[in-house]
Amino acid sequence: MKTLQQEISKKILVSLVMGINAVNVFLPMGQSMVSLQEFEAKQEIKTLETTQAVKYESLNEIAGYVEKLVFKTAEAGRIINVPGVSSVVSVLPLGDTMNIMSGTGIVQYLSGGTQIVSGGSGVVSALNSGVQFIYSGAVGIASNISNATQFIDRGGTGHASSLIAGTQVISSGGSGYVSSINRGTQFVNTGAKGAVSSLNGGFQRVNSGGTGTIAVLSGSLQHINSGGTGIVSNMTGGTQYISGGVGNVKALNAGGTQVVSGGGIGVITALNYGGTQIVSSGGTGIINELARGGTQIVLAGGSGIVHRRN
Repeated sequence: MKTLQQEISKKILVSLVMGINAVNVFLPMGQSMVSLQEFEAKQEIKTLETTQAVKYESLNEIAGYVEKLVFKTAEAGRIINVPGVSSVVSVLPLGDTMNIMSGTGIVQYLSGGTQIVSGGSGVVSALNSGVQFIYSGAVGIASNISNATQFIDRGGTGHASSLIAGTQVISSGGSGYVSSINRGTQFVNTGAKGAVSSLNGGFQRVNSGGTGTIAVLSGSLQHINSGGTGIVSNMTGGTQYISGGVGNVKALNAGGTQVVSGGGIGVITALNYGGTQIVSSGGTGIINELARGGTQIVLAGGSGIVHRRN
């Protein structure tokens, strides 16, 4: 149990710290990008490209603190084992842990507790300030996540109906699905897949080897790192920032911005009135159809291609 807790703590820490820095840097930029002229675009791109990465020399020490925070009183609380039959708990408070090896574990209200799903299925109706950890081929379902974390690892699958100021972290081989994110965050790491139906005021970060898909992006940020792939079907406001990965937007509408930095490739099927694509040095921007009132800004050293203008 102790080793698993330490592993969870470290992975949550790395993902959250990276995401906090990305949100602090990129989201304000995305919100102000709508009305950029070329000079302003240069300044914003320069800021993005010179941002320093977070240092993790003391990760083990900090992870110990996170472990205490996340599993604060787990040893002193209840430990509910689900070895193969269904178990239903009304409330799982701070200090309580539900371990699901097989079968189904159901929590109606998880408030500060921990549900670990290493086999079978874990179901939470309301996940509030706790952790649901989904491991090794298991399935976790949370109807509402608020100020809490759903962590998906090693081939696990996580589903969330609503993510409000919470976090879904998807590690290698995992898959995460969220119907609606509002002020929440989805991290898609190497070899993982993340899908969001509606991203409104939230953040999706796609790391190398990961794939992030968003049906509707509005007033939010999708950040695609080198080697990652991001796909947005309909962008109505917000920003897709591509730093070395590949980003694809099918319809980029008024208020939406795609930013392509060094080594990145940005493809837009239809850039409509009021939408903007900014391509900085080393980036490549491709627009299949550019409507009147849409804007492509190509900075020095960037490459911009427009196949058709309306």
